[in-house]
Amino acid sequence: MKITAIAHSKHRNAFGLVGIEVDSNQKRAYVKMAKQWSRDKINTVPSEIAKLYREIKWSKTYIDQESGEHLIQDLRKSYNIPLKIITTQKKVKDPKGIEKITTMDKIEITQFTLTLMQNHQVKFPQNPSQIMAELEHQIAVYSEHKTEQGSIDYFAPGEEKDNLTKALLICCFAARKQLSLVPNDTVHVGGGIGNKVTQYNFRDMHESSTMQEFANL
Repeated sequence: MKITAIAHSKHRNAFGLVGIEVDSNQKRAYVKMAKQWSRDKINTVPSEIAKLYREIKWSKTYIDQESGEHLIQDLRKSYNIPLKIITTQKKVKDPKGIEKITTMDKIEITQFTLTLMQNHQVKFPQNPSQIMAELEHQIAVYSEHKTEQGSIDYFAPGEEKDNLTKALLICCFAARKQLSLVPNDTVHVGGGIGNKVTQYNFRDMHESSTMQEFANL
């Protein structure tokens, strides 16, 4: 199963597309594609995504509705790309929406993906392209923040982008039933994680934020 997701950065200055291939037998997600556009390139995003879709033919694309109505309608009406529009927010109290993958809790999808990575279930290309290295960098700096009131949020610090990270989180959570190590009926969490690639060898992302050393499969 091939899944992609589109998300914007916290400053809304970039869009990211990430694609994974899910092996439901091994319970692994192989990160095979990443693409990033700056906000001023928004007019080229739909046609470039459509070109990738014609080449790869993934099964479904999830897009955060905050990515913008113009982008959503262009992808859907002009290029006929199968989209699943989702809402991401904190403290979601909509179990039916989560089950149908129309709503995602930001804390839940982060913690779920972190668990997958800790279990060595998310694999990255052995020889990462520049954009794949950018994805790994974004993941490395995406961190937990606590407010004075004690609530938790996850985001990239300062001017760092997090659009690729968000897209990966959405991909993994959309495939949670195929990736979960527990029975499907217990997968749901209550809410509340710190270029087209076709290489044959994959590896874990190194836990260090330096990304200089990588673990082989």
